[in-house]
Amino acid sequence: MIPEGAYRLEQIIGMGPFTIAILKYTNGRKTIHAAGIAVKSEKDEPDYKRGSDIAIGRALKALEYKKRGKGIDKRYMA
Repeated sequence: MIPEGAYRLEQIIGMGPFTIAILKYTNGRKTIHAAGIAVKSEKDEPDYKRGSDIAIGRALKALEYKKRGKGIDKRYMA
């Protein structure tokens, strides 16, 4: 059981250059899932960041968009 208003990391798939992170958020009434995808060969991310960190950050951003009910930027898959 997830506490109300909390984020939970459901799963990380792949730890190499291609990583997917799945997050879950619940506010008591509804549950929202979002996924973030990271490809380590992207030039816009610093080399010191791990692929899982990038994927989790993108999943968090996608969750925020979904919580507000707005459209999601094409970079953030959900």
